[in-house]
Amino acid sequence: MDKAVNPRPEFTQQQAADLTQHLYGLTINEITSLPSYNDQNFCIKTKSGSKFVLKITNSLDSKNSTILEVQTQAMSFLQRSGLPVQMALYNTTGHLLSFEELGLNQGDFNISMSLSNLT
Repeated sequence: MDKAVNPRPEFTQQQAADLTQHLYGLTINEITSLPSYNDQNFCIKTKSGSKFVLKITNSLDSKNSTILEVQTQAMSFLQRSGLPVQMALYNTTGHLLSFEELGLNQGDFNISMSLSNLT
């Protein structure tokens, strides 16, 4: 897909680690990039050994908070129904999603971020 139409995030591992520390208060031991098409995903391992997936949604999809909230609620519904799915975690402000406007080396970037556990 054309980046001008659907710009994929291009965060470094350090930027993702810093955002995770700031938004979720986690002390990160290891971070690795995961494959993704339009978004950017990272596997995060904390010093306590817990594992999480950080999803940074592309700036186009981040503009539609309703779709992202429905996806998050669907994961919660499936988990409550007994299916082994990832659960989104609340950030330090008490929200399941974080909508950030960032000015990085790629210019101003509006993104949404969510963190889910790997169990």
